[in-house]
Amino acid sequence: MKEKIVLIESDYHAAHLSGLTHPRYQIKEDDKHSYRRKFGEMQKVMFNWRKKELGKLGPVDVHIINGDVLEGAAELNKGIELITSDLNLQIDMACDIIPIAKLKKKGQRYMTFGTPYHGTRYDLERQVAKRLECDIDDTQELEINGLKINCRHKIGNTSLPHTRHTALLRENLWNMVKAEKGLSQDADVFIFSHRHFCSDCSGILPWQRAFVTPCLQGGTSFGSRQCSSAIDIGFLVLKIRSQHDWDFKQVLQPLEFLAPEVKVIKG
Repeated sequence: MKEKIVLIESDYHAAHLSGLTHPRYQIKEDDKHSYRRKFGEMQKVMFNWRKKELGKLGPVDVHIINGDVLEGAAELNKGIELITSDLNLQIDMACDIIPIAKLKKKGQRYMTFGTPYHGTRYDLERQVAKRLECDIDDTQELEINGLKINCRHKIGNTSLPHTRHTALLRENLWNMVKAEKGLSQDADVFIFSHRHFCSDCSGILPWQRAFVTPCLQGGTSFGSRQCSSAIDIGFLVLKIRSQHDWDFKQVLQPLEFLAPEVKVIKG
């Protein structure tokens, strides 16, 4: 079979100050607020890096967008980290970002719903999918060149770096139970997002593998003030020839542009 190239992205958080942002919406260098100007530089670096890496990859056969494409109303912090609180404009922002990833002539896009806080409760992601004419579902169950892939946005977390695989293997086991009951396909590959770090491991069976994808959002005040773990920015690529002949790459952005200022005290 002809090799199929699959691009998996997630967590753009369009309209957040640190989300993936098209140049037409980026904070300008002459913005009067220095706090916002630093996000403008972050937006530029992230957008340009993704555009460059997608250019290297070229058109893909399948583009999977695995949830949280926009930020939503941001009720918890009253929207203080939003570029705009206009949810219709947030949909526009997401729709401008996604097609930068080019499809082959017969290529297809698939979306999953993200978390309610970031738009699902308002069906905002359904509007993005409708605009881009792509399928959206709670879980995408796909078969590509014989490889069975299950994609869902959310997965549980851990506070320990060395136990990140526990949640992935738990989902693998539950899939085996669901498949036995006829509630899911018996998947070979499991893809999750949401956690803003990347991770992967072998599955329960020798040919299975499970992934958490990196995000496409920079630092947030929540992450800086309340979380210990480190984020990963980028996307996942699968190159599939058959069920048992495929490979993957987590394409990751260097994070030096997010390094905090070190304040040196002298004397």
